[in-house]
Formats: sequence, structure tokens, C-alpha cells
Amino acid sequence: MSYVDDLADVIILLTHVGYNGGAYAQVRHELEVGDVQIAEAAAKMTTTPIVVIGGHLHLPINTEGLNVVDKSVPILEAGAKGSHLGEAVYSLLQTDKGLRSHLTARLIPLKRRDDRVGADDPNYVNYEHDDDLDMEFENTVMAPLYAQLDGKLQEVIGMVGSSEELSTAKTIADRYVGETVIANLMNDAIVAQSVDFPEKDGESQNISIAVFNASGVSGGVKPNSALAFNDWYGVMPYADMIVVTQMTGAQIKSMVMSNAQRIARPEELEGDNALDLAGFVSRGFLNFSKELRYTIKLNSDATTAVAQDITLNGKPIDDQLDETFNVAFGDYIVLRGAEGWNGAKVGAGLPEEVSGFDLTALPKNDTGLVYRNEIIAYIKEHGAVDESTGAVKDGRVKIIP
Repeated sequence: MSYVDDLADVIILLTHVGYNGGAYAQVRHELEVGDVQIAEAAAKMTTTPIVVIGGHLHLPINTEGLNVVDKSVPILEAGAKGSHLGEAVYSLLQTDKGLRSHLTARLIPLKRRDDRVGADDPNYVNYEHDDDLDMEFENTVMAPLYAQLDGKLQEVIGMVGSSEELSTAKTIADRYVGETVIANLMNDAIVAQSVDFPEKDGESQNISIAVFNASGVSGGVKPNSALAFNDWYGVMPYADMIVVTQMTGAQIKSMVMSNAQRIARPEELEGDNALDLAGFVSRGFLNFSKELRYTIKLNSDATTAVAQDITLNGKPIDDQLDETFNVAFGDYIVLRGAEGWNGAKVGAGLPEEVSGFDLTALPKNDTGLVYRNEIIAYIKEHGAVDESTGAVKDGRVKIIP
């Protein structure tokens, strides 16, 4: 922070860890470190005015004007999916005692748009219409930008095969309960792409295993269709960076054992309180590339679930415990320790006794590459999302009672 003190009048911290203060607390994700701690740390590091603009928990905070300030640092967040427009105004005044500042902030609720609702409908006024917009600005400034962006988003990157396993419905049904065709493709693609990853500190970043969290796979693709750039954004809406870690075989085994406890179990999918597989089951269940294969034995409950018959590159993991491997993760899991990958209790409906393996303690290199971009590059190179490019279930994880 001290490096920018002499260069900036205001420091804006854009975060994606989530606001964890009391006024707007919610249990969507349990946060040990969030925007409150960031604000507190920042306030100790500089006298320059700071504002934290956060995300991740989809909270509409400061709805009635600025009321979230921690250690003199305002914290702002504007909900999700265009529900609100956030407005923040910093007033700065140079005085003989230094720079004085004052921030005002508010959220402006936005109307949904549905042109099927006619003027005679009693709810017509509750929807957005052209009269609500500055149409001159929309047509002269925004429309050309939309056109440029749409051209990129509609670019075809490959053709989709015929298997229904590729569909969004099947992906959503599978992602927390075992093997997923889309996740298999994603992780195998990263392994293939890693042959071109740049060296880091003179060390190769060619990886042995790629790993991705199930909650980051948001959908599938339409079988027998042309796959556009924008379609893959629906699969992976989050811009996870690829982080390469060095793990021993023993650590990989511990990670897979922890993963076995996180699976959505058959008994959790029944009854009035059944898990909603279409939502976030934020317990960090991981999908792996084909080099890692294992069986989850469910046993009586999550505390007794185990991974067995673990193999890496066709050899039992127990014969490789002292060897070291490069393993690629998305930064959400390995840097932040999100969804219980930080050595603490996992939560998210699991028993209190279930604690996660600590991925944050591993040595790691940030490649500077985006997980989604590398997969798009892989699809464009091969021209297809189908069995030939790795979009297939191959038994890399099996589930037994």
C-alpha cells in the first residue's frame, strides 16, 4: 500500500472474497477472512482514503445509503445479476492539514425487463421500458460496444458432439456426485495445454494432474451444435487463474481422501431437505484429470467415507508417496483455501468432524494464465467437444457403498 501513497488520491480495493460483517451476514459461504479483515489491514497501512468494492456473496449492501464502514474504510457491494447499480461519490478537499475526504454511497435498484408484459398489465410499471433509459446514450455509445462484444462472443470455437452427457441438465446432475463429462474435458485440456506453460524460476510447469472444483462448473453445452465463445462462458463464468503446486504423492493421497468426504451422498438427495444440486454445494468437491483414478467408498456417513484404489499414471499412489508432482488448480481453491480446503472444518452441511486438507500451505506458482482461456484455446485447436477431445466418462472415479 505504501508504494502507491504518493501516487494516488484514493485507493480502490476490488475484492472477491465476500463481506463478512454482522449487518449483512449470511451463510452462503463461511468466511474466516473477508472484506472486514481487508479493510482493517488496509487502514493500518496508509492514510490515503480507501474504499473496498467487493463481491462473491452477492450482497446488496448500503441499500439506504452508506452504512458499512470498518476502521474508517467504506465497504461496498451491489448484489448480483444486475439487481442494483452502485453509486459512490468521493469528495476530496486539500487543506493545510492534508487531504480531507468524504464518501457517499447508495444502491439504485434496477428493474427487470420483459417486453412481453403489455401496458395493460397491472405490473407494467414494475418492469424496465425504453422510457426509463437515455436512449441517445444507449444508441450512440453503448450499442457500438455491444456490437463489438457480441461479435467476439458469437465466434464459433468448435462443434459439440451428440452425447447428452454434455448437456447442462446432465452436468448439473453429476457435478457433485461423481464423474462429470465437462469437468473431465476441462482438466484433461489443462494437462495437454501445460506443455506450453512458461517456466517459473527455471522450473518446468508441465503438470501431472489438473484439478477443478465442482461448484465452478456452472453448466454444460448443447449437443449437436456449434459452440460459441459465449457458450463456454456459461460453463465457466469465473475467471480462475491457473496455479501450479508441488505435491508429494502422500499429499495427493490426503487430498483425495478429503475429497471422498465431500461428495453429495445418496441419502442427502432425498427428502424435504435434499441438497439442491442446481445451487452451490460449497463443500469443495473436486474433479481430476485422467491421470488420477480412485474409488470412493461411501460407508455409513461422510466421517467414515474413504478413497481407495488410488492410482497416479497407472501406478498405485502408495508406491509414489515420496515423489513430487506438479498439480494445477484454480486459484479460488488453492490460494484462498475456499470451500474447506484450508485445514479447517468444511461445513456446507457436513458433520463438524469433517475438516479439509490444507491446500494453502503448499508451495505454488501463479502461472498468470486463466483456466477458462486455456480450455477455449484447446477447443479451438481441436475443433470439437466430444469423445475425441476428452469429453467422456472413463471411470476415473467410481462410487461404491
